[in-house]
Amino acid sequence: MNITEEPSVIEFSDVKKYENLSIATVVPTRGFVCAEAAASWVKLQYPMNHKRMGPVIIRGHAVDDAYETAIGLIVEKHPEYAYILTLEDDCLIPTMGVLELLKVMREGGYDGVSGAYIRKEAGGRAHIYGNAEDPNDWSIQDFQKGKVIPCNGIPMGMSLYKRDMFLDIPRPWFKNEHQMVEGSVQRYSQDLYFCKKAQAYGKKFAVHCGVVVGHVDSETGITYFPAGAGVGKIVTKDGIQDA
Repeated sequence: MNITEEPSVIEFSDVKKYENLSIATVVPTRGFVCAEAAASWVKLQYPMNHKRMGPVIIRGHAVDDAYETAIGLIVEKHPEYAYILTLEDDCLIPTMGVLELLKVMREGGYDGVSGAYIRKEAGGRAHIYGNAEDPNDWSIQDFQKGKVIPCNGIPMGMSLYKRDMFLDIPRPWFKNEHQMVEGSVQRYSQDLYFCKKAQAYGKKFAVHCGVVVGHVDSETGITYFPAGAGVGKIVTKDGIQDA
């Protein structure tokens, strides 16, 4: 192929084509956004030369309703965004976390990938739900430092989803639900409700244990990290220790 001095349009067959990596960000809150969390969002790195929306902060609604409404609007009215990022108002996000989640999604063929974080409690285990080889398993899986863990359910404190996956799944997407199964109560928060529903449509999820999210307790000033993460501090029954 030759390039001449005349105006022309050229496409190279051996050069990688443009891929839409634009991201819309949604944050539900009851009205108070943790200062440490907000500061971490400012430093977040996104794909260069791609559109970015938000964060769109949804204030004063139940978390399931907030996600259902905000993500619904993005899916219906903003098809130019290829990915939807969810953050929560008490989560400390690593600077390169979004790029790391995006890389894993593209390489692993996942529809949703989350960073790893725990509840605000001593010795808490990371939210990694279910062995992906058993669709009926929703037990908590072990945190493995730096590893990507395929699983059945992921949390939403820092999660990245393909926008188009929502087109395949009927609404409602997010709902807190109690079910009676064989005489015992099963409870699903909005994140697991969605994952369970998406699973029926062949969607794949994973938690990236290399993207460690801090869970900030604003009342005590303690930030909780998964044990073994090697980041910050954790709280155990024996006191505060290195993570």
